[in-house]
Amino acid sequence: MWPSCWTRPCTTSSTAGWACATTTPSPSPPEPIRPLLPAEPVGDLLELHRAAGIQLRVLDNLWPYWAAVTGSSPGSSGIRLRNAKPAPADPGPAG
Repeated sequence: MWPSCWTRPCTTSSTAGWACATTTPSPSPPEPIRPLLPAEPVGDLLELHRAAGIQLRVLDNLWPYWAAVTGSSPGSSGIRLRNAKPAPADPGPAG
Protein backbone atom coordinates (compact mmCIF):
# COMPACT_ATOMS: atom_id res chain seq x y z
CA MET A 1 0.00 0.00 0.00
CA TRP A 2 1.51 3.35 -1.06
CA PRO A 3 0.83 6.61 0.81
CA SER A 4 -1.39 8.99 -1.13
CA CYS A 5 1.38 11.55 -1.61
CA TRP A 6 3.78 9.17 -3.39
CA THR A 7 4.11 8.12 -6.97
CA ARG A 8 5.87 4.98 -8.09
CA PRO A 9 6.95 3.40 -11.37
CA CYS A 10 4.03 1.89 -13.20
CA THR A 11 4.27 -1.89 -13.21
CA THR A 12 0.78 -2.74 -14.44
CA SER A 13 0.91 -1.31 -17.95
CA SER A 14 3.05 -1.76 -21.02
CA THR A 15 3.42 2.05 -21.08
CA ALA A 16 6.59 3.12 -19.33
CA GLY A 17 6.16 5.99 -16.91
CA TRP A 18 4.90 6.91 -13.50
CA ALA A 19 1.64 6.10 -11.83
CA CYS A 20 -0.79 8.67 -10.45
CA ALA A 21 -1.05 8.91 -6.70
CA THR A 22 -4.55 8.71 -5.31
CA THR A 23 -5.96 10.65 -2.39
CA THR A 24 -6.79 7.46 -0.51
CA PRO A 25 -4.79 4.24 -0.47
CA SER A 26 -6.25 1.57 -2.72
CA PRO A 27 -5.44 -2.11 -3.19
CA SER A 28 -5.56 -1.62 -6.98
CA PRO A 29 -2.63 0.07 -8.74
CA PRO A 30 -3.09 3.70 -9.80
CA GLU A 31 -3.75 4.62 -13.42
CA PRO A 32 -0.57 5.30 -15.45
CA ILE A 33 0.29 8.78 -16.67
CA ARG A 34 0.90 8.75 -20.40
CA PRO A 35 3.27 11.23 -22.05
CA LEU A 36 1.77 14.14 -23.96
CA LEU A 37 1.76 14.00 -27.73
CA PRO A 38 4.16 16.26 -29.64
CA ALA A 39 3.13 19.93 -29.86
CA GLU A 40 1.09 20.88 -32.90
CA PRO A 41 1.07 24.29 -34.61
CA VAL A 42 -2.14 26.21 -33.91
CA GLY A 43 -1.59 29.26 -36.10
CA ASP A 44 -1.99 32.82 -34.84
CA LEU A 45 -2.60 32.29 -31.13
CA LEU A 46 -3.52 35.93 -30.49
CA GLU A 47 -6.10 35.84 -33.28
CA LEU A 48 -7.56 32.60 -31.93
CA HIS A 49 -7.97 34.21 -28.52
CA ARG A 50 -9.59 37.31 -30.07
CA ALA A 51 -12.00 35.17 -32.09
CA ALA A 52 -12.95 33.26 -28.94
CA GLY A 53 -13.62 36.48 -27.04
CA ILE A 54 -10.71 35.98 -24.66
CA GLN A 55 -9.20 39.25 -23.46
CA LEU A 56 -5.43 39.25 -23.03
CA ARG A 57 -3.54 41.97 -21.19
CA VAL A 58 0.19 42.49 -21.06
CA LEU A 59 1.05 44.69 -18.10
CA ASP A 60 4.36 45.85 -16.69
CA ASN A 61 2.69 46.32 -13.32
CA LEU A 62 -0.21 44.01 -12.50
CA TRP A 63 -1.15 45.63 -9.21
CA PRO A 64 -3.21 48.66 -10.38
CA TYR A 65 -5.32 46.29 -12.49
CA TRP A 66 -5.64 43.84 -9.60
CA ALA A 67 -6.74 46.64 -7.24
CA ALA A 68 -9.49 47.58 -9.74
CA VAL A 69 -10.59 43.93 -10.08
CA THR A 70 -10.79 43.26 -6.36
CA GLY A 71 -12.56 46.58 -5.79
CA SER A 72 -15.30 45.79 -8.30
CA SER A 73 -15.79 42.01 -8.47
CA PRO A 74 -16.86 39.56 -5.80
CA GLY A 75 -15.06 36.27 -5.64
CA SER A 76 -11.87 37.25 -7.47
CA SER A 77 -9.00 34.77 -7.31
CA GLY A 78 -5.37 35.81 -7.34
CA ILE A 79 -3.90 32.33 -7.15
CA ARG A 80 -1.02 33.19 -9.53
CA LEU A 81 -0.17 36.57 -8.02
CA ARG A 82 2.77 35.00 -6.23
CA ASN A 83 4.45 34.91 -9.67
CA ALA A 84 4.04 38.67 -10.17
CA LYS A 85 6.57 41.34 -9.36
CA PRO A 86 6.19 42.60 -5.78
CA ALA A 87 3.38 45.08 -5.25
CA PRO A 88 4.49 48.70 -4.89
CA ALA A 89 3.51 50.62 -1.76
CA ASP A 90 0.94 52.54 -3.87
CA PRO A 91 -0.37 50.49 -6.81
CA GLY A 92 -1.61 53.63 -8.58
CA PRO A 93 -4.64 53.93 -10.85
CA ALA A 94 -5.79 51.06 -13.04
CA GLY A 95 -5.21 51.65 -16.72
